[in-house]
Amino acid sequence: MRDYPVKKGVNPTQEFILGKCREIMGKGEIEGNLVITSCSGLSRIQIEIKSPKSIAVETETEKGGDYMKSIKLFNQLLEAVTGYSSKERKKQFSKA
Repeated sequence: MRDYPVKKGVNPTQEFILGKCREIMGKGEIEGNLVITSCSGLSRIQIEIKSPKSIAVETETEKGGDYMKSIKLFNQLLEAVTGYSSKERKKQFSKA
């Protein structure tokens, strides 16, 4: 499970994350305190809200998927949910 910071001004509620999952991935559901979705190449994407400023994401890969498409969709989802682009997230993780 990997933690991601959430940009100021973005309010990561389960309903907000579920809406973004359905908008970008085409599907999503709530299981307890988790939002679950998937796409080709990623059999399960599990998002948990840790705090108003942090989310945790766990993924499970599957064989035979379209990896380039799944990486692009996953990055779009993370940007929509956290407010940070992949370039900004990379910069933050390299500082830590």
